[in-house]
Amino acid sequence: MASQDQTSLLGFYSWTDTLKGVYYGPGSTKTALPKLLNTLGIKKALLVTGKSLYDKTDIVKKIEDILKEHNSYGATFHEIGQHSPIAEIRRGVTFFTQLQCDGVVAVGGGSPIDASKAILYLLQKEMGGPTLPQIAIPTTLSAAEYSVSLIRA
Repeated sequence: MASQDQTSLLGFYSWTDTLKGVYYGPGSTKTALPKLLNTLGIKKALLVTGKSLYDKTDIVKKIEDILKEHNSYGATFHEIGQHSPIAEIRRGVTFFTQLQCDGVVAVGGGSPIDASKAILYLLQKEMGGPTLPQIAIPTTLSAAEYSVSLIRA
């Protein structure tokens, strides 16, 4: 059996030019989120999440508090349902634009993370220029946080 000092549940990993890194381990959101906001230049983030996570846990509230603590909170858009319906994505685009946000923090499983990619894609198509930044905070093992694209059938 390995002793506690021989194993670590804390770390950092990166492998693509678009992925700025994967932070993991206890307390990593509190320490990594401010670093990533700074690295990506996000001053006013739209937090994108699902209805269940927003209504049934305190996870979103904790992320909102971190964003507020670092003066980077725009608002929370918690209308993303299962499989990221396009109508909800379009409402997210409108919400983002009205609030004049400059990046997204996606919290949840594959649906909110993929929906935030779609929101940013549609914004880039509408406004031109580079795609705005996204920070993904997965709460499930969906792998959506590792891909730079989404697939819509």
